[in-house]
Amino acid sequence: MAKTNIADRLKTLIDTNADKRGKFAQLEGMTHISSENWKSFYYGRQRPNPDMIEAVAKLWPEHAFWLVTGITDAKHGHTDPYGPPDTGTSLDAIYMERRAAGRVFRAEIDRWDYIETRLQENPHFEQDDQVVKLESLLVQLRRLRDEEERTMNELEKNGD
Repeated sequence: MAKTNIADRLKTLIDTNADKRGKFAQLEGMTHISSENWKSFYYGRQRPNPDMIEAVAKLWPEHAFWLVTGITDAKHGHTDPYGPPDTGTSLDAIYMERRAAGRVFRAEIDRWDYIETRLQENPHFEQDDQVVKLESLLVQLRRLRDEEERTMNELEKNGD
């Protein structure tokens, strides 16, 4: 069952992806947002702020759409942390195998974070070997995602 508000969904993502013990220190290490801020949010002393939402969306981009909307689109890689509903059909397993989209999301985030960092250092930055490597990886991952999508669509069509 989906949580009804963004704060509940954010807590769910933390609970399902961070260590049970030391989760706030772990979140601080991954997001550079203080563990005290994470605790204040988690225990209801403050609302989640935009930095928290952005940080978690970047950590677990396959859940970002669900985090901000409460809606999933598993067919295109936008999932909740619960996995697909168990309807007793073989299609449930197919949706769980759609992993390539998440890799594309992460690679795109890495590329933009790298470029943003370089632009802060040099406002005239355009491209370097690292950007070329990241863009090459993105091309490969997009091909993998597209092939996965075609394969899954065929399986779904044949499963009807």
